[in-house]
Amino acid sequence: MVAGSHAKKSAGATPQNVISISTPTTRGRATIAGSPTSPQGGTTLRSKVQEKIRLVAEDGAAGTGANAKQPAQLRRALTFRDEVTDAIKSATDEVGQFIPLTPLTLVYGVTAIWLVIRLTIYAMLITPGALRYVYAYFFDSRIIHRVRYGPNRRNYLDIYMPPESTAAQQRGAKKLPVVVGVMGGAWVMGHRSWNTQFGMRLLDAGVILVAVDYRNYPIGQVPEMVEDIGRALAWVRANITTFGGDPNNTVLHAQSAGAHLSALLMLEHGLMEAQGEADPRKVCSFSGLKGCVLVSGPYDLEAMQPHLVARGLNATMLNSLSVDGDLAACSPQLLLDSDEWREGGEQG
Repeated sequence: MVAGSHAKKSAGATPQNVISISTPTTRGRATIAGSPTSPQGGTTLRSKVQEKIRLVAEDGAAGTGANAKQPAQLRRALTFRDEVTDAIKSATDEVGQFIPLTPLTLVYGVTAIWLVIRLTIYAMLITPGALRYVYAYFFDSRIIHRVRYGPNRRNYLDIYMPPESTAAQQRGAKKLPVVVGVMGGAWVMGHRSWNTQFGMRLLDAGVILVAVDYRNYPIGQVPEMVEDIGRALAWVRANITTFGGDPNNTVLHAQSAGAHLSALLMLEHGLMEAQGEADPRKVCSFSGLKGCVLVSGPYDLEAMQPHLVARGLNATMLNSLSVDGDLAACSPQLLLDSDEWREGGEQG
């Protein structure tokens, strides 16, 4: 079920889930472009997203997803030097794939460069206050770093384990609640370490946080990003009991671009289940989710595009993220307002 004004439309589609969306008022639609197959028989963005969701389901059902080691083994496997070396190598590889500065200006507009400069200045200003979280990320023994959850680039997660998790790992012990954190970053940047402050607060509350990385553009487009988040949720479902977590008491928390991708995953997966296209009994079923909290996400990319242009950004930025520039097909708000979603809810 989806909380808010669309609750009636979604009834039955994802009955065990609650999606809470924090977003400015957006325009409504009765129809959505980008149906799973185009009139010409071609592949659309929605069909690509659904293909990735099915791939995750098949891997989960076959047991081919990444398996977890014991927490103690993970701590011994990665030293601080390893973590820094891997982080530098990963950053170098990703920066190397980005378009050079001059073409970037031509593609995204001069304003994009100015926004990057402003972001850099802002990061420098908040650095003194953030240093304790930087220190905590690298040296706090309660954080298990760089656990692989899938076969793709950037398929890593961190696990924040409160003291209570040690007892919760014992057979028969009560498991701890779990939060899966998906950060934002305008689809082109972001790192799971951005969840550190959030994770430290959850540690104090006795809650396990799983902070997730996913492929950014240009390494991947929207379908690949959705695939990665789906794989991370499937990994948590299959492995979190090893760390003392309860797979049936899990909340997905996502922000900005992460909220957009998570909303798209939840809605498409729910619709596929309602239409009988996804087996809810498989490992990657999201039935264990108690809630989905999405904060500051852009849910209608068609409506967002004129705003970016008005701010001086080239519209190519959003088109490049999708398949064939189909912004409607990667807009969760439009899917939620569509006749297909309404009919899917009635079938569920």
